[in-house]
Amino acid sequence: MTVMTSFMLGFAARLGFARPHVLLGAVSSALALVLICVAVLLDGFVAPALAMRCMTVGGNCASEAEALLRFGGLQIEFMTRLGLVALAGATALWSGDLILRKDGARIAGALGLLSTMIQLGILVFGGERLNAHSLGLIVAAQAIWYASVGAIIVFRQGPYAVEQRG
Repeated sequence: MTVMTSFMLGFAARLGFARPHVLLGAVSSALALVLICVAVLLDGFVAPALAMRCMTVGGNCASEAEALLRFGGLQIEFMTRLGLVALAGATALWSGDLILRKDGARIAGALGLLSTMIQLGILVFGGERLNAHSLGLIVAAQAIWYASVGAIIVFRQGPYAVEQRG
């Protein structure tokens, strides 16, 4: 996640941070990184540590910790969901910039907006809880966007176009 955010911030720098929507997309992408990383840390370290502590203590610790674990699960769900919404927002802002360009990157911008609509559709209408199926579809939609950005870089279009001098 951190590496992908770094690459996408580099992409945003090529688009130009002087444009407010590009800068907002970069901030949104960084916010997504923080939210998703905190959710992963809670899920991977805090919840298991609390459960292990209750197993060693015994008694009615498990029943008392159940409410705390449920609350932690809700925090993880909402931070993940908000992080994914922020990531989709960054994609939409950067895609809009590509669509408005006149240097061959409009298809990538359209694919980015399609990716955003798919992601937001799943997050808004995909049910009460995130699951492996919905997260897999969101990752597939993100892959469409990342592949289109990769194509811009490889084929030297949009902000990566080589200027003809002379």
